[in-house]
Amino acid sequence: MVGSFPFYSLALQRLPLNVGVPILLIGTFIVVLVASYFFFHEPLTLTNWLGIIVLILGLLLVAQK
Repeated sequence: MVGSFPFYSLALQRLPLNVGVPILLIGTFIVVLVASYFFFHEPLTLTNWLGIIVLILGLLLVAQK
């Protein structure tokens, strides 16, 4: 989360708050999930993949005007 703060600040300068916050939060969740797979060898189950897909679909809905 600390590493995402510069991106958070930059995104909030360019995007409205109601779009920027969900993009960064969802992006952070996905990065943490993928990083835990590679660094800590956590399994990515079907539930994890479905969660990622649902998050991305929700992100696409929020990003549309």
